[in-house]
Amino acid sequence: MSAQLHHLVRTSPSSPSDRWILILHGILGSGANWAGFARELVDRHPDRSVVAVDLRHHGRSGKGTPPDSVDACVGDLLDWSSSVGIEPETVIGHSFGSKIALTLSSRLDSIKQVMLLDADPGPLHLEGVARDEVALLRLLDLLREAPETYRNRQQFEEMLVGGGFGAAVAGWVGKNLRRRQDGLLELSSDIDRIEEMLSDHHRIDGWERIESCGTLQVSMCVGGRSKVVSPRSLQRMEDLQRSEPSRYSLEVIETAGHWLHVDAAEPLLQFIGSRLRP
Repeated sequence: MSAQLHHLVRTSPSSPSDRWILILHGILGSGANWAGFARELVDRHPDRSVVAVDLRHHGRSGKGTPPDSVDACVGDLLDWSSSVGIEPETVIGHSFGSKIALTLSSRLDSIKQVMLLDADPGPLHLEGVARDEVALLRLLDLLREAPETYRNRQQFEEMLVGGGFGAAVAGWVGKNLRRRQDGLLELSSDIDRIEEMLSDHHRIDGWERIESCGTLQVSMCVGGRSKVVSPRSLQRMEDLQRSEPSRYSLEVIETAGHWLHVDAAEPLLQFIGSRLRP
């Protein structure tokens, strides 16, 4: 059974548009992380509307049924699109959301362009790598061992900071906290099932979709201080841009880390705006 997905919408108050931009967040994120950015995007481009969706196990969305995979997330989105009547023209995928965006574009004809934000399209091989050497796996392990409930968000954020993660990560993950009837906060995410989603994402090679996507436009924006995208993948995208600049584009924002919309909101807004289809 597909998951019931929560979403937030930003449209121009004077003239709402049916040209939709869909934003897909990264692992342990939520659509709420992108709320302010989405509003600014619409303010600059009132001919577009923006919708940010919480993926399964994230934010206010449901869990759905296993298996938990990129394909399951795409199935959730197809059902959601049909039920709410939103057919996106542009899909922006940050990190984990990138391969969902690419896969969704192969199954939803309305999608004309995909923008990948600090995401490597290739598979990630972690065989032989210790879990404590991978920041995201360390975060998942910390959340597994953490208390089930918290008095307030500050207590949750202090737990994450004490575990070696910055305040920005704490605020990002904290969007998944939910208030119980007794007033305490608990993390709504199922960490084991989220790791299944992440492992499936790591296995997928998105380059085939990028390089054989017909008329689909693909843009990639990378944080210069991030190590997520390999030099090999950067070179591959540069080569595609050189060969077909009308379909492919790459930009590196040198001042940004992985969270582009936080570290470099203005350059990212300019990047997206310059690549939107007329």
